[in-house]
Amino acid sequence: MAADRESVPPERENLATAVGLYALGEYTLGQAAEHAGVSRFTMRDTLAELGFEARLGGPRDVDDAKAELDALSDLE
Repeated sequence: MAADRESVPPERENLATAVGLYALGEYTLGQAAEHAGVSRFTMRDTLAELGFEARLGGPRDVDDAKAELDALSDLE
């Protein structure tokens, strides 16, 4: 039996949506926290409790890191 959507408090629905979008890579930690209406620290802790590791916004792979270094060297 499906849960009645009207019985889910909006703040829990916002948190669930934020976690889902974070998990999909659509939201950063800050964006997820803002969507859920909580601090980044609370969001980080919530994600950890749910088994997600925080993504810290660095390059995703070696090619991304090289591209960032190239961009920085162009600034000099």
